[in-house]
Amino acid sequence: MSVYRIITEGVEDFTKVLQSPFLILICLFCATVIISILVKSEFIVAGGELITRFGFIKSRLNISTITSMEHDRGAHKLTVYCGEEYTVFTLKQEWEDDIVHEICSANKEIELSFTMTENKPPKDEGNKKDKSDKPDDKKDE
Repeated sequence: MSVYRIITEGVEDFTKVLQSPFLILICLFCATVIISILVKSEFIVAGGELITRFGFIKSRLNISTITSMEHDRGAHKLTVYCGEEYTVFTLKQEWEDDIVHEICSANKEIELSFTMTENKPPKDEGNKKDKSDKPDDKKDE
């Protein structure tokens, strides 16, 4: 469409010639990043570091700086604390125990705690008691 417009209408300004290809390149870059994240996501524990890769994005965390971890089995999340700072990882259910075991074996001083998230009903449904359910002699006056 852009090439057709340039041929039929001509070129008024050089920036308009660059505008369409630039937008196409941005879209291709964004699509490439999203696809790479979906295809290649992994956690690696090696050489005293926790390496996370999400597509082209790679980060390293020194395991010796980890002070504690909280493993939420219900939500499949691992919260890693490094002093006052923390990072939350969402894990596949199959990977959870292996990653926690590898990190703890690399640094024996890490405090590990487990939690289980429950799905609670909303407060408005089922948790309120109607005052009219009280016996007649105990009603508020």
